Amino acid sequence: MRFTGNENDPARQCVVPGPIACWLAYALIAGRGGTAPAPEPESASDPASESVIETEAVAIEDPAATQPTELVGLELEQGKRQRAAEKSENFRGDLQYVTAGAWSRVLASHWPAFTALRQKAADSPHGQTPCTLCDGKGIGHMDHCVLCQNSGKCPTCSGTGKAAHGEYCPTCLGKGSCYLCRGSKRMTCPFCDDGTVDVKTPVPPGMLPLH
Repeated sequence: MRFTGNENDPARQCVVPGPIACWLAYALIAGRGGTAPAPEPESASDPASESVIETEAVAIEDPAATQPTELVGLELEQGKRQRAAEKSENFRGDLQYVTAGAWSRVLASHWPAFTALRQKAADSPHGQTPCTLCDGKGIGHMDHCVLCQNSGKCPTCSGTGKAAHGEYCPTCLGKGSCYLCRGSKRMTCPFCDDGTVDVKTPVPPGMLPLH
């Protein structure tokens, strides 16, 4: 087939056949990436973040799990001491009954001397005189203890400070020492006040003191 006209015409040389033009347009669009790239999948969760979330969840479900060990131990100790204190008077009351005879003998054996000291105090200008039934120093202690029989140990727990099931001894409140002499083996003098017999000082109690 022959073409008419001037084959050297520049306008005619620039004409691109239709099918080729369509193919070029498609290639241009595809090369530019006609569609946006698919988003990358989210990365896996940070293990540290998951650990924090789990810890917070546990704290909400069980507040005690986050409490310091020292605080929990302190609460347990306070609970045991409180329960022992609630029973203390009953336990010491039993000991008061058991030692009634020994206490009465102490009062009876020292009563004449005590009466003489009170008379001496009454005749003094200040109504006082040093106690000669004890060491006469400070609080005033006798040379023995009626409650522990000079052992210094609590007669209920034998000095362990413990009761059944890990509880504290109600008599000594877990201390293990005799509450009357405080472990010194020398009980407080029942006849004086701080080593001094005063005419106004009450007479000794008829039963072993509970405190």
